[in-house]
Amino acid sequence: MEFKPAKFVKLYATKVDTNWVISGYDTFTLKDYIKAFGGKWQPKTKSWHLDDVLALQSIVNSLSAERQAQKVFEKSPEGKQKALKEKDAQTFALALAVKGQGDYTYHWICCDQCKVIDWSRQHTTCDVHAEDNGYFKNSFRVRGRLYTGD
Repeated sequence: MEFKPAKFVKLYATKVDTNWVISGYDTFTLKDYIKAFGGKWQPKTKSWHLDDVLALQSIVNSLSAERQAQKVFEKSPEGKQKALKEKDAQTFALALAVKGQGDYTYHWICCDQCKVIDWSRQHTTCDVHAEDNGYFKNSFRVRGRLYTGD
């Protein structure tokens, strides 16, 4: 019976007498599983002591597979697009918070319904503050000012 390290999981198991000593970065992530398999936390050594690691091995392998799949997704075009959207959402929330404190930097973002098209050029579109000219609604803005194409 031997514990095999898994890729993408930072967990180390060493045999000491009849127990296994489990340590590493991912022990916090797996602590509930380790407890379920009879693991006991040892504060002095900052490690877990466990009698049998075979059950834990399957959990470690599944965590490794999950993280490997996550890495593959992050490198895919869909994953990169999702990461960009999340980054834009975080930046937008920060911009609104800074604007609320009277900062002029993000004056071109009108409200929380505003959609930023280009951060560097300060282009936005906002259906809430769109202006109806009789033919269609103008919602595209450049640096906060309504763009009509003139």
